[in-house]
Amino acid sequence: MTIKPKIELKNIKHTAWMSEETHCYQATLYVDGVKWGTVSNQGHGGCDNFYGDEGYNYDTLEELNGRIRDTFEPYTYGDKSLDQNLEMVCADLVNQWLRDKDFSRAMKSKVLFTKPDVQGVWQLVVKKPHTLETTLTALRSANPQYIYLADLPVDEAKAIYFA
Repeated sequence: MTIKPKIELKNIKHTAWMSEETHCYQATLYVDGVKWGTVSNQGHGGCDNFYGDEGYNYDTLEELNGRIRDTFEPYTYGDKSLDQNLEMVCADLVNQWLRDKDFSRAMKSKVLFTKPDVQGVWQLVVKKPHTLETTLTALRSANPQYIYLADLPVDEAKAIYFA
């Protein structure tokens, strides 16, 4: 039985202005808690570049791709499916990192809330001299029926924010 690898990217450096067709980034690649090396992409639509630390080379990369293929759900497009590989997993991890960064930035500078029976997340930008907390307190008292993302556990708030 093949065990699903735990793949992580740390120390992500993303250069948005250079990202044309793919993300322009560089990150440290960890598999099952062990540093494998570096992964990067120039952002021009080409493949990711993997630079393995000592002991990690093309053969170990292909073995990892096999584990990913065997344990990760394939991408499905209509009636076609595509097995995942390390490059796809890394792209998903960079996407998630960017989404989390966007969420954190929004939570620090805006009051995010939902209204009953209205779809979507509403936001109120907090401007000086007001603080996030004073604005949130004022909105809570004026609109107690709203659901404020700041009052929810992070995972639940993210689920609402990204829905």
